[in-house]
Amino acid sequence: MFSKRRIIVAGAMAAAACLLTACGGASGSATSAPPAASSSGSAAPAASSGASGGSGLDAALRATTNSTLGPIVVDSPGRTLYRFDKDSASPPASNCEGACAKLWPPVLVGTQISLTGVNRSLLGTIKRADGTVQLTLHGWPLYRYAGDSAPGDVNGEGVGGVWFAARPTGAKALPAGSASSTSASNSGNSSNSENSTGPSGGYGY
Repeated sequence: MFSKRRIIVAGAMAAAACLLTACGGASGSATSAPPAASSSGSAAPAASSGASGGSGLDAALRATTNSTLGPIVVDSPGRTLYRFDKDSASPPASNCEGACAKLWPPVLVGTQISLTGVNRSLLGTIKRADGTVQLTLHGWPLYRYAGDSAPGDVNGEGVGGVWFAARPTGAKALPAGSASSTSASNSGNSSNSENSTGPSGGYGY
């Protein structure tokens, strides 16, 4: 009789120990959730950083001298910036969209631009069809050329008779020996519109 009571008590204590162990295990697995949430939370700043870093916004604009073209404008890495004769400077407007904008990526505007050798009063902006904001210089929208692979390249100069590197004044840059360098550099669209069917793939339209 006495031994039966001992067995019953021992069994009850063993059952209680099992229950406590089970409860402790459940509590441990629940505390593993916060680290996962913390890991997910730390990814948010990285995504935010990537969004701003991939925006293509410019931080600097500066004037430099090209051995062939003379004074031109480049971005912070030193890539040549261009203007398109079929755009409008007054009022400022871009006519380069779609496939054209892929070959001639527009220069998008950051919150603040550092200038060297460029008059800030000549800068402006336009809102493009896709909602992005493009930088203008003396009314002319600015672009890069996908065919330029390195800083200092001017492979987009004269493409289609309508694409030209931009001078710090916003005028189009022409070779120093060009007969029309003085008049054409200050003209808008008229002097080159007849050449708009230039080299294929140049999107001179």
